Amino acid sequence: MDFKPSEVQALTRGMVREFSEKEVRPRAEKTDQEALFPSDTLEKMAQLQILGLLAPSESGGAGVDTVTYAIVIEELARACASTAFVVEAHNSQCIFPIAAFGSDDQRGRFLPALSSGGTLGTLAVLESGAGLDLGDLKTIAAPDSDGFRLSGRKVFVPSAGRAGLFIVAARTDKGPSLFIVERGEGVAPGAPDDLLGVRGAGLASVAFNLHVPAENLLGAEGGAGKMLESVFALGSIALGAGAVGVSQAAIEASVEYSKLRVQFGSPIARFQAIQVMIADMAMQTESSRLLVYRAAFARDQDEDLRVMASLAKALAAESSVRVGNRAVQVHGGVGYTKEMPVERYYRDAMALAVMPHTPDAGRLAAAAELLK
Repeated sequence: MDFKPSEVQALTRGMVREFSEKEVRPRAEKTDQEALFPSDTLEKMAQLQILGLLAPSESGGAGVDTVTYAIVIEELARACASTAFVVEAHNSQCIFPIAAFGSDDQRGRFLPALSSGGTLGTLAVLESGAGLDLGDLKTIAAPDSDGFRLSGRKVFVPSAGRAGLFIVAARTDKGPSLFIVERGEGVAPGAPDDLLGVRGAGLASVAFNLHVPAENLLGAEGGAGKMLESVFALGSIALGAGAVGVSQAAIEASVEYSKLRVQFGSPIARFQAIQVMIADMAMQTESSRLLVYRAAFARDQDEDLRVMASLAKALAAESSVRVGNRAVQVHGGVGYTKEMPVERYYRDAMALAVMPHTPDAGRLAAAAELLK
C-alpha cells in the first residue's frame, strides 16, 4: 500500500496551508469570539476553486477526488474549524448531491454559481425532536399546481443566514424527498445559534413556507434516504478530516508551549508527564488520520462506505476531543483562558464530534451493517 500522496495532492496541501496561514488563521480568534461568518475569507477561497472542489470541471469546479478534498478540509480546520465547516457544508451537502443526483437542467442552473462562490449552498435536514430520522420528518411538501408547497422548520442549518441555496428534506406522498430551494420569500432564517464551538459557521434554524417548482425536486420523489446515505458518508469523511485538522493544531500549539514554558528551571517539555500527553495526542491524531484517509481512498475506489465512513468520523471526532482536552492540560491554567487558542480547539472538537450525529450514532450505524 502506497501512503505517499500524489504530486497534485502534495501541491494542494501546500497551497491550502499557505493560504490558511495567511488568510484564515489570523481571523480565527475573532471569528470564534464574535461568532463572525467568514465571508471575506470565502471570497478569497473562491479564487482558488475551494468553493467548487466537488463540482465537475465543466461546471467551473475543481472536480477533485475524495482524498484531495479531505486534505483541503483538514488544512482549513487546522487554522479555523468554523471556516472548514462552512466549506464542507457547501461542497459535501449541496454541490455533491446536485452533481451526483441532479438532472442536466439542475446541474446547469445551479452548479456554476455554486462553484464560483457566487452562491453559497447548504443542507437542511435536521428537525427538532427528529434529528436525522427521515421517518419522523415534520416538514411537508404537498402537491401544489406545477410543483409542491413546502412548509416546515429545520434546525442547525450551516450558513443559514448567508446561503443562497438549500437542499431541503421534506415528506411527500411518496416518502422523504429532497428539494433544491432558492433563497427568497418564504425562506426565513432565524438568529444564529449561540454555540460552544464552530461559532462562526452560522448555524441557525430556518423556516420554510413556499412553492417549489417540480423541476427543483432532486432525484426521484421518495428517494431522499439513498441520496442522503451518500451525502452523509462523504460528510463523515470530510468532518473526520476537519477533526484531524483541529487535533493537529492542538498538538502544534502544545509542542510549542511546552518548549517555552519553564518550571523548576526547565522547559516543561522535559517532564515525562508532558511527554506522555503529547505522545498520546500524536497517537490519537495519526490513527484518526489513517482511518479518515483510508475511508477517503475507499470512496475514490467505489468501495462500500457504510461501515468505514461512520467509524472514521467516530474515531476522529472522539480523538479530537481527547486531544483538545490534553492540550488544555499541557497548557495548565492558561490553557483554560482565551489567551491561548487551545480552549477554542477543545470547543471546536466537541462541536465536530456531535455534528451531524454523535460518535455513538456512528458506531450504531456501523454495527448495523456489520451484524447483517
